[in-house]
Amino acid sequence: LIRSTDDKVVRALKLEILTLIADESNTANLLKEFQSYLRDPDKGFVADAVVALGHCAARLPSMSSPCMRALLRLSCYSQSIIAEKSMMVMRVLAQSSPQTHAKGIAKALRKIGRIRSPRARAEAVWMIDGLLPPPGHAISGRAEKLLSSLESAAQRALFASAAGFATEAEATKVQMLGASARLFLRDPERLRLLHAYLLELARCAASRPPRAPGE
Repeated sequence: LIRSTDDKVVRALKLEILTLIADESNTANLLKEFQSYLRDPDKGFVADAVVALGHCAARLPSMSSPCMRALLRLSCYSQSIIAEKSMMVMRVLAQSSPQTHAKGIAKALRKIGRIRSPRARAEAVWMIDGLLPPPGHAISGRAEKLLSSLESAAQRALFASAAGFATEAEATKVQMLGASARLFLRDPERLRLLHAYLLELARCAASRPPRAPGE
């Protein structure tokens, strides 16, 4: 449907049309189309295709899992714009339905060491703080098992990232501190030392993360 010889405006318009005609009857064909677009040499177009794929996945449950798998691969891409867009779309999908995407989120957190783009890493760490419910929040059944898996992946990701805290981008540092606080409140015994370690690193950093009023 979209050719490499198409003008950029035409390509963008065709992507928008694809998102509008997507439904459960044509998801298989659309996924094949998007897979080919994600290999396009024009990285700006790939980034636009990632966003369009995310729009389709948000509306069509049958596309959500394949979409998450494709985005997970692209989040480790060397081109920052593609990694950032991929992780951003993953975050939006995860926000819309955390339980549906819990496995994909856990996989993303386990691969956080391979995500090089600072903004993409900040998005990944945000998912720790933004998707875990506050302590004491009532959860049962399947949701409880998914939460346990997600929390375990989040803890491992934070432990793995802590050593490089000083070299992280400012946005990632802030997200790491927020994630550390959330996990510490959920499991004080295990996270006490790590949380204290990150707070000390933040105090010693030449460029300090923003502080809350009165700190």
